Amino acid sequence: MDQRDRIRELPAGILDNVLGLLPIVEAARTAVLSTYWRDAWYELSRLEFDEEYYNYMYDNLTPYLEVIDQVLKQHIGPIQKFSIYTTEKVYESEFDELFLLVTHKGIDAIGIYLDCNAFMKYRLPSCIFSCRTLKALHLFGVNIEPINAPLIFPNVNSLFFKSVRFGATNHHLHAVNVPMLESLSYTQCSGISHFDITAPKLGSLSIKGCFADVDDDDDDDGDDDERDGEVDNDGNDNGSATEKGENKLGSGFLPMNLDLTSIRTLHLCSDSIEGFVDDICKMRPKLLALNVEYLEFSGFYFPFSYVNSKFVKLLRRCPKLCELDICCQFGGLESTLGIDGVSDLLEDLHGIDQTHNRLHTLKFSLFRGLRPELLFIKELLVRFPTCVKLIISLNKMFDSHKKCEIMEELVCLTIDSTTRAEIVFV
Repeated sequence: MDQRDRIRELPAGILDNVLGLLPIVEAARTAVLSTYWRDAWYELSRLEFDEEYYNYMYDNLTPYLEVIDQVLKQHIGPIQKFSIYTTEKVYESEFDELFLLVTHKGIDAIGIYLDCNAFMKYRLPSCIFSCRTLKALHLFGVNIEPINAPLIFPNVNSLFFKSVRFGATNHHLHAVNVPMLESLSYTQCSGISHFDITAPKLGSLSIKGCFADVDDDDDDDGDDDERDGEVDNDGNDNGSATEKGENKLGSGFLPMNLDLTSIRTLHLCSDSIEGFVDDICKMRPKLLALNVEYLEFSGFYFPFSYVNSKFVKLLRRCPKLCELDICCQFGGLESTLGIDGVSDLLEDLHGIDQTHNRLHTLKFSLFRGLRPELLFIKELLVRFPTCVKLIISLNKMFDSHKKCEIMEELVCLTIDSTTRAEIVFV
């Protein structure tokens, strides 16, 4: 009796938090403990039918979608978060019905994870695009077709796309507005230029593992030059490309009407930097500078000249940069080629200290203590004399026995440079 009384005295929010920390299968089992736990289960605000749930249902030969449908129909009150995972073929009618129920429950966050390329055929339903309570959306392995609407995701502030395919659009569809969007992330997506949106509040953009689309009629340099001329004549001051009959939507790397001037945080990798920089130079010729304050550049190897040149061009376009986070590895690390590659790269940065006088933090990840890396760090400190903190994240291959020796050498490098940056190992 005392145990039941204590449970009865617990606020509903605490019971909800307790159940929310459990795997969904375990949370469901608590419903048989008492009427209080049963009520808490029916009112659970976070329904996450994740990979663990899917595997449990699969092992027990249980139709998982039927169970989810039953849970949603019995649910009482609002749902804060809903996610679903599957590796099976998706039937649109069944999924659409689930999301129609969810989007009428005051939903705050939705996650859809379809973990099989063979079944990347589910198209996001209209009820998600128009849901007014939704604030965060995570999508993995779905299709997004062109949207013929002036506004979508009316209150969404975070969009995360992974392995998402954006369907090709046409000239008759205009850019759609995502008015509250602050954070946009693409990972291993295709056709991102077709997701033609405007996002006036966008502050963070991440593009990793994405490549520029290649159209059949846009392969040679002559076509690029002609297209560049057209955009230059009618370009917008805000840095977005213009809509013009001759220009093909999706011919660039980025969404045509996405204004990049509001972005303060930018994450790029070696696969995406080429498309990003080319898009700025060719499709947005009036965008002479970005307002990026934090730049993360990951997943590239020195010395790769085409990546190096894009890296330099991007840095030059970010005069307001305050923090630079570089995650890279050096191939042939003790070779003359590695050192020469770094020297050539940093020579291209000559004079950047005249325009970049705000950078105060430099982070270097996957550090192994090799000669080209030390040269790279030294020259970056020379190029950015305002840097006051150097953060070094060690590679798992780093020889810990050499840490003191490397530390002394780094201290000497900072003494030799024009700055006295604090060195922090993490």
